[in-house]
Amino acid sequence: MFLQQSSPRVETTTLVHQDRLVSAGDSPWRESRSHKERAGSINGTSLVRRAVRFPRGRGTLGAGPEEVRGLVEALEKPAARRTERIVSIDLFRGLTILAMIFVNHVGHLKDIPAWMKHVPPDQDGMTFVDVVFPAFLFIVGMAIPLAIGRRLERGESRLRVAGHVLMRTLSLLVIGVFMVNIRSLDPVATGMSRDAWVLLMFISVILIWNQYPRTADWRYLFIVLRVLGVAGLIWMAAIYHGQWGEKVTRMQTAWWGILGLIGWAYLASTLTYAVFHRRPAALVGMLALFIALYIGDAAGRLDFAVAKQVKEWVWLGGHIGGHAAITVAGILVTMILLDARPGQTPARRILAILLFAAGLFAAGYLLRPLHGISKNMATPTWCLY
Repeated sequence: MFLQQSSPRVETTTLVHQDRLVSAGDSPWRESRSHKERAGSINGTSLVRRAVRFPRGRGTLGAGPEEVRGLVEALEKPAARRTERIVSIDLFRGLTILAMIFVNHVGHLKDIPAWMKHVPPDQDGMTFVDVVFPAFLFIVGMAIPLAIGRRLERGESRLRVAGHVLMRTLSLLVIGVFMVNIRSLDPVATGMSRDAWVLLMFISVILIWNQYPRTADWRYLFIVLRVLGVAGLIWMAAIYHGQWGEKVTRMQTAWWGILGLIGWAYLASTLTYAVFHRRPAALVGMLALFIALYIGDAAGRLDFAVAKQVKEWVWLGGHIGGHAAITVAGILVTMILLDARPGQTPARRILAILLFAAGLFAAGYLLRPLHGISKNMATPTWCLY
């Protein structure tokens, strides 16, 4: 599935160096080798041999010359790489999805405590239920430096990265629009029951965005499956008729659905990171600018001609401003965690994150009199809290 593809990964390359295993990311390796030499040691084989010093006896690894030679040969086919998941982010995402499933199932029940419901849009406040969606936006932001940052570091052009981001965004928007139209489907006008339409729609989504094995033997089969998925979605959209108010209409973008909201925030924050990924201070400034975008939109400062046309499709203040501010906050937290400057201990990183969180909370507190706290309205205080 598409969301599984976006899971963050890191790559490590391990070499034998002076009787010990050394990761290409270790500080001693970075200090002793230039960037060009490190690239050669990872992508070639000559530097792998020079990096190995055969011990006369058994070194600290407990391996003799034959064992070390075997390891060198393994590294030369080519230099070994392995990918690891970021467990903490996976756990955070899993707990958030668990909470999301829980609140979606209990939200329609009667006589449940107020803390298990969304606060109404016309009230100033929030419950833990109103924290689930921003938590997911925050996770999306945390993954961006790991996924997009890796592409930039290996030399991909910003244009190519932008194309990748646009395709991911389009995927989220398409799935979000189909999902947001489910509840309004009119079975009689559509000529199909809601359950059957939903089943065929999700089968088509899986056929398109499933992560197929990268093998030449089945390549054309996978292409055919994706084409069938695209045809399926086109058919589902063509036969769809929905009851929106008193009118029977075709598919509507409406509020884009949850995945669509994530898509807009992902687009704005990822393009921001692609431009300023080496400048944390600039990213903090962009976070403030996104909050200012909401305030300006709410005050009517975006009511000129071009902005009005854009606002017919997407809510600039909320979908782009408020939600993207949450995602950029997640980007900044990951950048703090990955800060490898000398003297940056885990304790200092945690302290920096706590200070950053305190600053966001203070800003939210100061801005609360303007628009209050509202999840549905994506107010600045809700975003910053």
